[in-house]
Amino acid sequence: MMIRIVDDSLQRSGAIVGALLMFLFAAWHVIGAQPGDSQQARSSSQPPPEQESETDRLAAEQAAQLEALGYVQGSVKATVAGGVSKYDPKKSFKGLNFFLSGHSPSAILMDMEGNLLHVWHYPFENAWKDYPGKLNVDHKSFWRRAHLYENGDLLAIFEGLGMIKLDRNSRLLWTSGFKQHHDLDVHENGDIYVLTRMGAMIPRINKRKPVIEDSITILGPDGWLKRSFSLIEALERYPDYALYWNRAKQKKGDIFHTNSLEILDGSAAHKNPAFSKGNLLVSMRSLDAVFVVDPKAEEVVWGFSADFENPHDAQVLPNGNLLLFDNLGGSPKRGSSRMLEYRLPDMDLAWTYEGTPWDHFFSQGSGMAQRLPNQNTLITETDTGRAFEVTPDGEIVWQFINPHRTGPDNAYVASLFALNRIAREDAPWLKIGRPEE
Repeated sequence: MMIRIVDDSLQRSGAIVGALLMFLFAAWHVIGAQPGDSQQARSSSQPPPEQESETDRLAAEQAAQLEALGYVQGSVKATVAGGVSKYDPKKSFKGLNFFLSGHSPSAILMDMEGNLLHVWHYPFENAWKDYPGKLNVDHKSFWRRAHLYENGDLLAIFEGLGMIKLDRNSRLLWTSGFKQHHDLDVHENGDIYVLTRMGAMIPRINKRKPVIEDSITILGPDGWLKRSFSLIEALERYPDYALYWNRAKQKKGDIFHTNSLEILDGSAAHKNPAFSKGNLLVSMRSLDAVFVVDPKAEEVVWGFSADFENPHDAQVLPNGNLLLFDNLGGSPKRGSSRMLEYRLPDMDLAWTYEGTPWDHFFSQGSGMAQRLPNQNTLITETDTGRAFEVTPDGEIVWQFINPHRTGPDNAYVASLFALNRIAREDAPWLKIGRPEE
């Protein structure tokens, strides 16, 4: 385990500008909304690439194959009926549940009993009529992550393909085609910070084959690009990067698999200055590590790794601790995941939850959590399509099984990519009554 703060900014070079220009140059054309939308959607476009050599073409094909790898709509056979199977009103935090399911490009809002309140829905083909290049067909069929605004507007990511913004009535406002993936966060000034990726030939890492290069991309509230920077370069600027990344071994395919992004509010800066307001917390599954990135200097300023494996959803809690979803670090005998809460700055464990031998939880991929105002933790077990609320002492007081099905003959529980609890007063636009389709 290593914790290090970098105080001095490293000198920027022309390579940074070149990398950004290459990113823009390779970005694919984005098609606007379908005719008939009640609001005209804005779309962006970039210039086509120059004539490629045969070597470049083969490298581009390999890069596209890497980019197409990802998630499936469902992987666990459906054995029980879905819906809310447990609810203790006295011990749970009452609110609205906002979730994303692998069965459809939709977001759903329901109450604590599982009653449908509102649905956002927009098909991939309506946002992009002619998507260029290779893609994962499954990724067209669901939203990997979404952000709900106070007025009911919505940002939604088609994993590795692009991002859209809808109003509360599912009318398309704009599209953005920078291969957004996994996670996003919205700054208090309205800017959108989102993970993006592309297959790229980076000879210093792999001279023969492309790798996935993750970036942090910043868009304005209208979806237009402000800037983007490489997480590979950001980590390389960290003096202790070799403690987390062995370039001699970890040089193939999706080398980082960055899967979460949080804009820090500065509440933990008194414990560790690296966690200053405006810095970014990211988790990287392939490196089994979490990092803090200074977006102004475009460099990693803090790193942490422990006995967790394939982590997801790193976040700073209101108490200043660090919480993450440990996918594969639980008991190997029963194949379980864990929730881990670490105290800054010493990074000792403050709380852990793995369930019990007869009621553990496990998600090989994805997974997320939310610390609720009553100090309960809402855990999303993506692969099984389950979400549950657990008290600090380990009692499950609310549980939901995704009722939606997918796959051949609808035999699989649809993956539950995210489920968040929001207070009812945070959705003043919502009309309680007949659900809006």
